[in-house]
Amino acid sequence: MNISTNSLIDVLFVILTCELPVTATDVMEIEPIRCELQRRGEDKYQSICTVN
Repeated sequence: MNISTNSLIDVLFVILTCELPVTATDVMEIEPIRCELQRRGEDKYQSICTVN
């Protein structure tokens, strides 16, 4: 994904702060965002913990 982490968080925030109940379509949109944010977090953590 070539979308910045901040943009992904913004999209997730908009979906979750809507006053309507979360629908199956919302879940389908949220899941790839969640997975990408988790992957980026793991990449960041692994790069911090890597010893040369």
